[in-house]
Amino acid sequence: VEPGGYFDAKIFEEMAKEKIKEIKERGKIPIVVGGTYLYIQALLYGIDETPKPDWNLRSKLYEVAEKKGKKYLYEKLKVIDPKYASKIHENDLRRVIRALEVFINTGKPFSSFHSWDKPKLDFVGIYLKRSPENLYRRIEERVHDMVKEGLLEEVKRLMEMGYESFLTSTQAIDYKEFVPCVKGEKRLEECIREAIKNTKEQAKRQMRWFRKQGWHEIDLDKLSMEEACEEVVKTYLREK
Repeated sequence: VEPGGYFDAKIFEEMAKEKIKEIKERGKIPIVVGGTYLYIQALLYGIDETPKPDWNLRSKLYEVAEKKGKKYLYEKLKVIDPKYASKIHENDLRRVIRALEVFINTGKPFSSFHSWDKPKLDFVGIYLKRSPENLYRRIEERVHDMVKEGLLEEVKRLMEMGYESFLTSTQAIDYKEFVPCVKGEKRLEECIREAIKNTKEQAKRQMRWFRKQGWHEIDLDKLSMEEACEEVVKTYLREK
């Protein structure tokens, strides 16, 4: 996907299912890996066809958020679609606005386009766990490594290409935090702290979701990577 290109959970669902079909036809076992649970949820449970983006309305809703704050729009969403609001964070402005946009244009809650009761795919769910101490240490190391490997230069290049509004959107964690540094509005150390904080919060939300699913847990603090891989295979074979 090109920077600034439109991509959502429905597009992901369709692309992933096509790739899964292709892998199965080759006699292989597809493995879906990732932590963005709304996309995994879309793949497993499906999303009905949703209305196309209304860019004019979306722009107006972003203006409202800028004037009245993200929480104002989230509170509106809680009233019209409490089911979907409970599944996303109040700071996830992109998803809050998308849900409001769909409701305004259709009169239907965004959650009505989702069916989260019964999976549409036969799968074995496994998630990897680390202690908060180890997880947070790795997050801190990752952010510092990204900066060393040229993150600021990448952010600057994308801004010069006209993608600043996409970089500063809620979903662009580890990018949006460094825009003020490139613009000379914040010191690098402040931006690093903000990126680490936001990434830790995202990791907490992801772990809460995986725990709720009742999937098989593999504790990476107790196993080597080789042992963890063996445990994944054993779990799959046991369930199948």
